[in-house]
Amino acid sequence: MRSRIQRALSITALSLVPALMGAPPTVSSTSPADTLAVIAGEAINRGEFDRMFQRSPVDLQKKGQRNYLRELVRFRGLLAAGRNKGYDRNPAVLARVQPRLREALARLVYDRRKSLEPPLTEDLLRQEYAKRSSLFRERESLEIRSVTASGEQDARDFLAAAREAGGLAALQEPFRSRVQEAGRIFLGSVPAQLWHFLKSQPSGRLSEPYLTASGWRLFLVEGYRPERQLSFEEVRDSLHRELQGHREKILFRSLLDECHRIAPVQLLPEALDDPDPLEVVARVGNVNITRQEFLQALKSQQEVNRRIFTDAQGRNLLLQNLAQRECMAQLALRTPEIQESHGTQIAYLRDREVVDTLLQQECYSRVRVDDAEARRFYQENIARFGKGQVLSAHILLRPDPEAERKSRRVLERLRAGEEFAALARELSEDKATGAKGGELGWFARGMLVKEYEQAAFSMQPGQITSPSVRSLYGYHVIHVKQVRQSLPFEQVREAVVKELTEKRRKEAYDAFVERTMAEVGVQLFPDELPPDPVPEKDPRLLSQQRITITSQGTIEFHGADD
Repeated sequence: MRSRIQRALSITALSLVPALMGAPPTVSSTSPADTLAVIAGEAINRGEFDRMFQRSPVDLQKKGQRNYLRELVRFRGLLAAGRNKGYDRNPAVLARVQPRLREALARLVYDRRKSLEPPLTEDLLRQEYAKRSSLFRERESLEIRSVTASGEQDARDFLAAAREAGGLAALQEPFRSRVQEAGRIFLGSVPAQLWHFLKSQPSGRLSEPYLTASGWRLFLVEGYRPERQLSFEEVRDSLHRELQGHREKILFRSLLDECHRIAPVQLLPEALDDPDPLEVVARVGNVNITRQEFLQALKSQQEVNRRIFTDAQGRNLLLQNLAQRECMAQLALRTPEIQESHGTQIAYLRDREVVDTLLQQECYSRVRVDDAEARRFYQENIARFGKGQVLSAHILLRPDPEAERKSRRVLERLRAGEEFAALARELSEDKATGAKGGELGWFARGMLVKEYEQAAFSMQPGQITSPSVRSLYGYHVIHVKQVRQSLPFEQVREAVVKELTEKRRKEAYDAFVERTMAEVGVQLFPDELPPDPVPEKDPRLLSQQRITITSQGTIEFHGADD
């Protein structure tokens, strides 16, 4: 071990870690006792590291073991600093982590018990199907469409128009827009008299006017299905969901019974009206649930659920749910298998809150962005915050002796009333955009060729260039659809401050981590792990630099390496 310590690379800043970790491996270690890192005097050995790495998310594993060790070292260093400042004993920190810890433990114990249940096999499902086969029948049904009329005469006029046209499919607007899908109906879903009327109609023929409770209507029967027996294959999935849901309800009730035996529950809903946030509103064994925890749980609900939990009955239900989760959490803490397989996960929830509190109190809370700094950042990055944008489409004709004449003919057809998108699909020699009606999307200044840009930004929404615009790539007939004017600082202040704050927070974080690693002390043994895989380039980044129209009339996206 002494020779290994002498080979150790002591560092005083985490900023040195990437370079060290990128060194090629020189030792191939297989012993679980081999030390990979020492943080604040605590060692991470190979056995512990391998267990954590194997349980980590797949996306982290893909980045490699050295990268994972860097993240682990950073977290452990920050955790040591947080403990040194007493955040792991701070009542406010413990109160914040308790709901998440309770939820995670309850889920763990439930999932474990569920995994012990015998699976719903194909044979069990078939046996259940055989016992209940008489219930698995599809009722007689009709697939219909309908037309709502303002009166009997309106209905007859529509019927006459449909017959004259040769059927609904041949009708022109606005008649066709009145035909609505009514879907599948059954005896009982509509009055019996209407059902028998529709059942007597020939398929595919518009019915005579019919007076319903909601007014005069016409109907078209598109299909008929007689009553039939549903096969096992047709009901298998829904039967599985039904039986699985029933089994889960039984499991949950039995689990709660067991929980209540080890941790009796006492609800105190009257204390919910007490203004003291630390007032106890429920007791589960020796654990108290406070009014503050209840209010936090209520706040975390979606808006629709918060409305449900505002009356007395809803508040009692939420309180009962909190007590049940705490009860199950206590059972999880008494289950050795859960502690053995998920102890690290449980500890991480507490440790994560300590690290987050340290960063918030000692790092992020000190980041301030004043108005003058925000204005400077806006001016430096006005391309993102202040430039106007134009939404346009074009019809491109490549440069040849006939191009200008062709462009004039395009403009004549547009003035005669033809649709721009249709002409773009027919005539544009930019096939990529032509297939989309000539759509180029939103562009700011500096993103397209100069001639196109000058014309587009000088036009009003709805305007079409006349004459066409010539560029290196040919003649453009441009249709400007919308224009976004340059935005003053006051209108984008919030976005500017948000982006600048994130930038300052990142800078503060890097400096804080570097300082913290130096204070707690870190040693690494990088040669024990294989090199990290070379990350693949994200194809989404290739379009972030610039966009041009090529001489062939297509749109090109140029990435950072072009």
